[in-house]
Amino acid sequence: MKITPSFLLFENGLQFSSVTVARCCLPLPGDDVFGLVKAGSDQIEIHRQQCAHGRRMAVQSPGLQKVAAQWQNVPRGSSAPAPRLPACMKVTCIDRNGLLSDVSRAIIERGVTILSTRSASIENTAYLEYCVSVSHRAELESLYATLRDLPGVVSVEDGSGRGI
Repeated sequence: MKITPSFLLFENGLQFSSVTVARCCLPLPGDDVFGLVKAGSDQIEIHRQQCAHGRRMAVQSPGLQKVAAQWQNVPRGSSAPAPRLPACMKVTCIDRNGLLSDVSRAIIERGVTILSTRSASIENTAYLEYCVSVSHRAELESLYATLRDLPGVVSVEDGSGRGI
């Protein structure tokens, strides 16, 4: 997914015409990040610092350069809204009637858009996967806390890299 370059600051004042968030780790504002750029390119792909795939590419791909990057909250002089980016999560619950509806309602009531969902029930345990659209890691963490308080929810985990 492409985002406005002004939402990131790069080492040595580097600038890029195209910035893409990596699908392997789905970085969000608030995450520690780095970029990978091909030599001579003005396009960069942003990864979370803990992204094993991004770190491996930085070491094993001779044509790629790792660039230090950090999110900028509100770019100076920008009227652009903060980007809403995809984030995936896994919710494990004790299965019951209305569970999927209750979890989905809790997400929607937080003002978070559901991009996709998938669910399965195995031996009274429900496994729910959601991809949602958020503007910051803190918004996602707050949503996790809300979901953990729902009756029957056993765990809520980051599901980035496991897009639905």
